[in-house]
Amino acid sequence: MTTGQEIESILAVDAGSVTTKAMLVDLVDGVYRLVARGEETAGTSDSREQLLAGVEGIVQQMEAATGRQLWDPNDGLIMPEREDGQGVDALAVATSALPPLRVVIAGLIQSLSVEQARQAVEGAYAVVQDVVALDEGEQRWGASRGIEAKLEALCQTPPDVILLAGGVNGGAVSPLLDVAQILVALASVLEPLQRPMVILAGNEEARTPVAELLADLYPFRAVDNVMPDLETQALGGVQRELERLYIERGATRVPEIAELQALGTAAQGSAPLVSAAQAFGTLIRFVERRYNLAHGVLGVDLGGANAHLVAATRGGTRSLLRSDLGTSYGLQQLLSQVSIEEILRWLPFDMSADEARNRLLTRELYPASLPQSREDLFLEQAAAREALRLALAGLAASEQRQAGAKGLLPPLDMIIASGGALSHAANPGQAALLLLDALQPVGLLQLVLDPLGILPALGAVAAVQPLAAAQVLEQDGFLELGTVVAPVGAARLGDIALKCKMTYADGSTVQVDVPFGSLEVVPLPQGQTATLELRPTRRFDIGWGSKGRGGKIEVKGGAVGLIIDARGRPLQLAAQPTNQQARVQEWLWSMGG
Repeated sequence: MTTGQEIESILAVDAGSVTTKAMLVDLVDGVYRLVARGEETAGTSDSREQLLAGVEGIVQQMEAATGRQLWDPNDGLIMPEREDGQGVDALAVATSALPPLRVVIAGLIQSLSVEQARQAVEGAYAVVQDVVALDEGEQRWGASRGIEAKLEALCQTPPDVILLAGGVNGGAVSPLLDVAQILVALASVLEPLQRPMVILAGNEEARTPVAELLADLYPFRAVDNVMPDLETQALGGVQRELERLYIERGATRVPEIAELQALGTAAQGSAPLVSAAQAFGTLIRFVERRYNLAHGVLGVDLGGANAHLVAATRGGTRSLLRSDLGTSYGLQQLLSQVSIEEILRWLPFDMSADEARNRLLTRELYPASLPQSREDLFLEQAAAREALRLALAGLAASEQRQAGAKGLLPPLDMIIASGGALSHAANPGQAALLLLDALQPVGLLQLVLDPLGILPALGAVAAVQPLAAAQVLEQDGFLELGTVVAPVGAARLGDIALKCKMTYADGSTVQVDVPFGSLEVVPLPQGQTATLELRPTRRFDIGWGSKGRGGKIEVKGGAVGLIIDARGRPLQLAAQPTNQQARVQEWLWSMGG
């Protein structure tokens, strides 16, 4: 394989469910930079089949911008780069355009192995079609639901995967064999081509006897036990296998994905096709390690069909991927999980429930369309808040030990966010407010935006040339929105929650008394730093050990500035719609939106 030092230019493609993006990375004065980018949108889900033509169109955009030929009409992408500078050395492709895997979890104990298996599935492009646990009492297989009913349900809509989990390593084998016998019966009524992949992620002692029962009947894989002992969680084996199967099955279902990947086979430096979720997770873990963050970083990628959260800390990485939430294809699913009133509470104006619902469903019919009015823009942002709120609740539920007080986020050093609803915002303040409302972070942290939507593509680049991903990320990838101070506590509205004094590099100062219930922005431009002195009152904690404890810290500026969110945690919303609309408008004005 070509060594990383020999790769100078990389074409990175992020094939999404709504938008396909591509970027050209090249060495400029010895540093990898983003040289050009482009994107194409699809009008309907069927337009995924036009992916290759879309990539060719994006490449033509970049050719026009750079004066450099990248695509040969007869042979496709030119690789490797020629001596005259035409073409590229490598291709990196990430995708979220493939259908999610449908998974049935079959396990022993609902609160243990089944829950661990569910968490593993929630970190991949997959949806849980059904869950069956042998400890379900009257609801277990063979009891009141009946094995016949379960077999009939699976025969009508066979899943892509049956995930078999249960038992700690070295424990009893017979319970897993009981479940395996049920799968033997299922195989007898399914045509061979209908039979799903069976992944065993339970007691390792059961591998051989379970394989003897199932390996001749189903595609079969054994991976690491998701719960090797009662104190340990090991989800990586299942998630890697689901990732592999997602790409393998998806490339079969959407042939142009395979054709796109095949463009890079001539270049030895090119990387295998990866999911956008894996690529995004790679970038978030890189940021956590690169900056040696004390509390960690939360990555947020809200796409047209998926919501992906990745929390990377010194204690490890947790992720949740909801393939049923998004800001275009996922809107009908969102409306089945939240009331329209929950979405309307984020609007600064009155809109009827019927009108809001109709606008959202119309948006799903035309997923590539952009908001055409102020009302559409704020409605998209309102739906995005609820989608992120649901995803965050799932992430917190998947690891209760990591959740903060009252289900809040634990302290973080940084939130990095990507997605159309954020990049469509009229200004950085709107994007920042969306994140603050949906995620409700606490303490002191940086808000960072991926305005060009390049982070998944950069994650794919990292597999080809890690240095290129790092340098483009730092030079071209981030828009720093600003530093956030979010005290935790409660008081009467209007009582002082926090006093702050900002000393700028030129020696000038600004002092602000921040009342409880307010949202304040103190100017601090991007690229500048200042010394911030914080004095919370005795009822408020800013994450420095106790209520009322203050101190000094150096803070970085951003496109919004220093944001002091003293609205309380959890955020209290007004009961009356007109009062809540007035509050939202007030918050928007505070953030410059």
